[in-house]
Amino acid sequence: MNERDTYEQPTSEAATLAADRSLGQWQRTFRMKQSRLFGKHNASRLYLYDSGTVVTGPEGFGAAYA
Repeated sequence: MNERDTYEQPTSEAATLAADRSLGQWQRTFRMKQSRLFGKHNASRLYLYDSGTVVTGPEGFGAAYA
């Protein structure tokens, strides 16, 4: 797998998206393995919450899913 499990706290943008969708408490964060090949995606994160997921990526991308 190319993801890394981490306990990196959600960014304020991710926390706001989660609160707007009432996703509950943050549980864990996954990030891509750092790579020069996928350089701009190194900032991508998958934040897992009790009732859903927040995805963030390059160029300010952010989405929340219940």
